[in-house]
Amino acid sequence: MLLKWVRRLLPHATIVLSNMFIVFFILDKFNPVMGFINNTISKVLLLIFCVLSTFSCILLIAADRKRERDRAKRKKPPVFTYTEE
Repeated sequence: MLLKWVRRLLPHATIVLSNMFIVFFILDKFNPVMGFINNTISKVLLLIFCVLSTFSCILLIAADRKRERDRAKRKKPPVFTYTEE
């Protein structure tokens, strides 16, 4: 149950954090004196974003591999035995 909750939360958290950094980048370009990207909070959020992205990718890769294994199991041809008469 926890893994299902994490799988649903990770993509949303990653989208929110990535959008935050896009806004920080744009604001920092218009007003570099405010230093949106050069402060400690931004660095912590960037670290969290990187960790969430990594976990999200790991879960996606694992799900894809499981789906491929399940698909390969279903497509196995039936086993016939050959006997000479």
